[in-house]
Formats: sequence, C-alpha cells, structure tokens
Amino acid sequence: MISSTPNSNLQVMIPNKTCKSCNLPIGVDSSKSSISGNIYHHECIKCIHCKKQLEPNQRCCVPEPGIFICLNCSVPCYSCHRVIDYDETAVVVGPTSASGSDGQGNGQAGSDCVVYHEQCFKCKVCDISLLKEIKYGRLKRGLVCMTCLSLIQRKKNTGGTAIKT
Repeated sequence: MISSTPNSNLQVMIPNKTCKSCNLPIGVDSSKSSISGNIYHHECIKCIHCKKQLEPNQRCCVPEPGIFICLNCSVPCYSCHRVIDYDETAVVVGPTSASGSDGQGNGQAGSDCVVYHEQCFKCKVCDISLLKEIKYGRLKRGLVCMTCLSLIQRKKNTGGTAIKT
C-alpha cells in the first residue's frame, strides 16, 4: 500500500519507464522530458561538455540518445571540422586515442569519443559509408573500411607494391 503522508519516502514509478541517460526508473511525480521518443529525468539533460542543465525546449545537438551538447559547446565533425548543427544526424565513435588530436577537445562528444556528420562517416580511401560496416580501421589519416585496411596492410608488408591475387 502506498502512503500519501507528506513525510513518505515512497515514490510511484511509471511502469517500464527508465531514463535513457541514467537508466534509473522515472517516477510519476518526477520532472521528465521526452526527446525523440526517449524519456529522461529533467536533471539528466545536461551538456556533456560544460555540464550545464538544458532547459525544456532548448535547442541542442543530440548525437545519440543520452548525449546532449548545448549550442555554446557545439562540436565540430572530426572529419570535415564543420560544426554539427542541432538538426543534423551525427555518429559518435569512441573510445579512441586519436580523439581531439589538437588537445582542445575538438571533434569529441566526451573525453573518449569522436563525433562525425553522418555523411562524413566514410572510408578515407574508397569513400564507402561506414554506417553499415560492423568493423572498420582507424589510421592517422582517418577511418577506413576493412577491405581498404587489408590492402594497405598488404602493401606495407610487401614493401610498397600491392599483392595481385
């Protein structure tokens, strides 16, 4: 039985509803927000960079569920270096030692993530989209599909000439 006394520490929970950010249950009386079909405690909607609370209806970049970036902390794409706008689709990749190679945190969603525009998330050699790739390689010059990575490794192992099969 749920008590309705003012000093009660019991909280009624919404069945099967958890915050997409902290994964804790959402209470009926909790202040909550729905973003792209996901529910969040209001206090969990914070910019991942500056940690400031985002207000309801405030425009922000949401590269993936649970990651919010306020417009003051807009993140540039790691590939093209253009800012990822609030209405653009982004891909978050991490962790990586290559993230933020300029030391300023550019291109990072968190301290261990790199962010790309959806259209920039492609192989640096053959330009194929990596969105459907399960595996891909990371080189100093950028991301490569596994086919190109294999060719690069073969070329390196044979002293600069590709092996013909």
